[in-house]
Amino acid sequence: GIVGAGGAFIIIPILLVLFKLPMNMVVANSIVIAFISSIGAFIIKLIQGYIPLEDALFLIIGSIIFTPLGFRLSKKVPSFVQKWIISILIIIAIIQIAL
Repeated sequence: GIVGAGGAFIIIPILLVLFKLPMNMVVANSIVIAFISSIGAFIIKLIQGYIPLEDALFLIIGSIIFTPLGFRLSKKVPSFVQKWIISILIIIAIIQIAL
């Protein structure tokens, strides 16, 4: 997409510096922008048959169920703990990709 992971390095500084938004709003806005910009690519890949619907269904259901839980939990867990959790998950993902 236009502003997916590659475009985030442009959007985040613009929202922080030019619009002077707080970091939590910047993160939320960049996620919404990336979501909207990826809808077209998703539809095309779905039509072309590149997305296994059976597998995607589990991800969709899990996201719908656990997003509100994660939102509530993030308000109770300190920021430094969240950073450690994300760091550990990224390391685990890198190890899995390497193997």
